[in-house]
Amino acid sequence: MKSIFTFLLILLYFTTFTQVKVGENPNNLNNSALFEMESTSKGFLPPRMTTAQRDAIQNPASMLIIANITTNCLEIYIAPNWQNIFCGCTSAPANLSYTDNGPITYCLNTVISPNSATNQASTPSSFTVSPSLPAGLQLNNVNGQITGTPTVITSAADYTITASNACGSTTRVLNIGVITIPSTPSTISGPSAPTMNSSVNYSITAVSGATSYTWTVPIGWTINSGQGTTTVTITAGTNAGNVSVIAANACGSSASSTKAVTSWRPIVATGGTVTNYTANGTNGVNGVQYRVHSFTTVGNSSLNITDAGTSGQLDYLVVAGGGGGSIQHAGGGGSGGVVYNTNFVVNTSNVSITVGSGGINNTNVCHNCGYQGANGANSVFGSIVAYGGGGGGSWSETNSGNGLNGGSGGGGGVGRNSSGSGGTGTVGQGFAGGNGFPHGSGGIPYRGTGGGGAGGQGGNMGSSNGASGGIGILNYITGTAKYYGGGGGGGVHGSGGQAGNGGIGGGGAGGAAMGAINAAIGATGNASGGNGEANTGGGGGSSGQWEVIGGNGGSGIIIVRYPLTNPNP
Repeated sequence: MKSIFTFLLILLYFTTFTQVKVGENPNNLNNSALFEMESTSKGFLPPRMTTAQRDAIQNPASMLIIANITTNCLEIYIAPNWQNIFCGCTSAPANLSYTDNGPITYCLNTVISPNSATNQASTPSSFTVSPSLPAGLQLNNVNGQITGTPTVITSAADYTITASNACGSTTRVLNIGVITIPSTPSTISGPSAPTMNSSVNYSITAVSGATSYTWTVPIGWTINSGQGTTTVTITAGTNAGNVSVIAANACGSSASSTKAVTSWRPIVATGGTVTNYTANGTNGVNGVQYRVHSFTTVGNSSLNITDAGTSGQLDYLVVAGGGGGSIQHAGGGGSGGVVYNTNFVVNTSNVSITVGSGGINNTNVCHNCGYQGANGANSVFGSIVAYGGGGGGSWSETNSGNGLNGGSGGGGGVGRNSSGSGGTGTVGQGFAGGNGFPHGSGGIPYRGTGGGGAGGQGGNMGSSNGASGGIGILNYITGTAKYYGGGGGGGVHGSGGQAGNGGIGGGGAGGAAMGAINAAIGATGNASGGNGEANTGGGGGSSGQWEVIGGNGGSGIIIVRYPLTNPNP
């Protein structure tokens, strides 16, 4: 009876009042609620069941709510399906991965392919990133997908993605950068005209953001190494064209940087004695290899040019034969003329060559005959003529002879009561011989004059010693420093005198006799004059004694030089 009574009271309550509240403060109702529960120590517990039990409900009402203990989800029925209102976690997310785990490079102002989160051990409820993704990219806070269009170039950096649910979290670090198409490479460094078939390098400064470089060369040229980098090693071919390079990365390729090039061919020639050397800056353009043709044999020959090369230019040194020194302590022989020229233009042809002999003195000597030294012979390179050195002037009791004219003049004659002037040198090839003076009766020691040199005048007659020959000219055409065209020295007769030195550059020293000192450079050790050095054009020295011949002049030489590698690449 008591249970029936209680039920009737509740029924009467529900039919009397339009609102119901269960729990604490039952009289304090929210006016907007039909049914209200209030508690600070208890919760709301909906019907709990397994998925199988849920599915056994017959004709579930729309909006029916249950707690599914199989999936740990609060579910609502919205016909025709049960849908999750909220699912509780069973474990924290783990093994977070992305479609592209990087490093990732995106292109500026280009829509990216969505990068999705995958392989979570438990479903995350939210995603966050730190620091913020590059401008224009977004992280979906629900599924973790990265999308968007990057709008600012951004250096590669690490971004930490955190996937979380109520049970915990896990992270994945993605390295992301934003780049753009590389800019055009800088000016290409390297020779504009490398030597044909030589190996040369071309290079550029690294381009920001570029990951590779593509080089192209003219037809017939070969890239040996370095393709894909900022420096390539190339073998130059025969054709002119362009060396070009583009910079590239994942976003595309730059415009090309281009350098116009042409190959340089050396002269091809035969003849003479051939040597090569590499210049050090003093003897040619530093680092350039030169070929030298030396013609040393007296007489005729030729330089045979089969290819004039790109420039058709060569250097030449033409030295004529030196003049002979006179007899009887008079004039030394003048040096052969010396002609040197650079960048001389030639064609494909045979260039005629004549190497001049030194002056050969008359061996039929006699006292007071007045014999002069013999002139040297000319040397000829094509149309270029170097003139033979003048013979030395003679000694005479009454009428001494002048030195002979030539490439460089012979020394003037000397007499007891007369004197001769030095011979005249050829402008641009040599200098005059020294002048003699009368030395009077009994003017022992007798002193000879110096022959002119290619680089300076022969010495005038001195007070007690024979005069020195004029200095020659220093030249590096063979790669080695050498003087050419020294004048012959004057002889001396009588004690207390010293024979004259031959001029530096192959000049023969004067002879010494009758107690004179024969300590001169190149002296023969007797009364004869010293011969000029072969292939220098040096003048012969005069003798130091009556009826003794002077030295013969040195033979000439012709030397041709041209570069085998381009001196101006």
